[in-house]
Amino acid sequence: MTKRDIEIKTQDGTAKARLFRPAAPAKAGIILYMDIFGPRPVLDQMAERLAGHGYAVLVPDLFYRYAPYGPFDPKTAFTEAKTKALLLMLSGGT
Repeated sequence: MTKRDIEIKTQDGTAKARLFRPAAPAKAGIILYMDIFGPRPVLDQMAERLAGHGYAVLVPDLFYRYAPYGPFDPKTAFTEAKTKALLLMLSGGT
């Protein structure tokens, strides 16, 4: 399995993403969409598991227009007003 950071050119900027590929040719491709907390290690772990089962997996940063931001801790992100407001703004802007 290989993991590579890539950049995807868009009309309004450059989106960062991670591409996970299996050791053998991929059975199919999967786009693993992040949740409100953005790209983070747990999503990489999910992508690695899928790649281990033979799939190519792309994990795009859907909040790229607002970078830099985070990282966010899902356990505490909504307890702090400033972080909560930022997350709600980010989720409405994708």
